[in-house]
Amino acid sequence: MKLAFAVLCIATLGCGGNSSLSDTLQGTWIDTSDPAAICANGLEFSGAVMKFISLCATGNSSGNAQESDGDFTADGSHLSVHFVRSSCALSATDRQWDVEYSFVSGKLRLMDTSAVVLLERDNAEPLAGAFTFGCFDSTGTFSPRPVTPL
Repeated sequence: MKLAFAVLCIATLGCGGNSSLSDTLQGTWIDTSDPAAICANGLEFSGAVMKFISLCATGNSSGNAQESDGDFTADGSHLSVHFVRSSCALSATDRQWDVEYSFVSGKLRLMDTSAVVLLERDNAEPLAGAFTFGCFDSTGTFSPRPVTPL
């Protein structure tokens, strides 16, 4: 899966790059590059599972959400994810995600051959709301679909 697509859509580990010893992947990381956007994109690391989430608001407490989750490993500066569930049908090549990662000024930096993305740790309290899971196509059109095994 290309990183650019991955950022459209959220075990304590050793850190890569120029990170401090207190940095870990665990928790939620969000793309804050466009604070005026109605969509939020992020990664959530919990244990050995990573969730990729793209959420677009449809109201004050509602939204459409695309989610893929799978098992991840981090070795040095390499992050590998094998997606096993998704609200989108994923091709065989999109089910495996391999990127380089590091921590830069407290931000999670992800890089592959097509893009570099910086994500900030999200320490805010979770918001309550009604979300419809599904899939955004290449034009941004959303189709409802449950999160199912691949």
